[in-house]
Amino acid sequence: IMAKHHSQRNVTDGLVAERHAAVLTAPNAETLAKAYDEWAQDYESHIITAYGAGGENTPSAATTKQLLKHVSPTDDMKLLDIGCGTGYAAPTLNKAGFKHLVAADLSTGMLELAERRGIYKRCVRSVLPDTPFEDDEFDCLHAAGLFFPGSAPADSFEEFARIVKPGGHIVFSIRSCYHDSDEGKAHKDSIEALLAEGKCSLVAKDRAPYL
Repeated sequence: IMAKHHSQRNVTDGLVAERHAAVLTAPNAETLAKAYDEWAQDYESHIITAYGAGGENTPSAATTKQLLKHVSPTDDMKLLDIGCGTGYAAPTLNKAGFKHLVAADLSTGMLELAERRGIYKRCVRSVLPDTPFEDDEFDCLHAAGLFFPGSAPADSFEEFARIVKPGGHIVFSIRSCYHDSDEGKAHKDSIEALLAEGKCSLVAKDRAPYL
């Protein structure tokens, strides 16, 4: 019997649901990394075919569209794609004009696939909320599909603010049903605290269908 997360109400049984459940119910970063390592080879086909409407409503599609509404990329801009997974967003970001892309993820299996794309300048294993990056290192930070039950902790946002330059841009996706629930309250509170403290300012907030 497969244990499902309660958010999988509309998901049928099968390998895709099993892989997704392993991610959503992971009790710690080590288990989460293992779940993604085991999913890495099939991840894109599962997400795009089973969940992602042919790629049109994946998290990275939503975040990239939002980022490009507010940033005009230049060759010297440095963008961190954190929680990059297989690097699915990299071709779109690169085509849009981001030439200096850095990838980070907790899964070595995912990072190996991201690196094979030949687009990222660096691929770095990182387990949030910690990263190996310098203060104010990046002009932009892209985090698609990173915040959900059992995934990146709420204090990741504080780390984002540290490593992005003043005046830079942070774009991320978070499911509204999670953000507005008791389960996601810590993430919502962390975002609101950064805004209240003036460490970040809200440029835009949008609702978009994904997965």
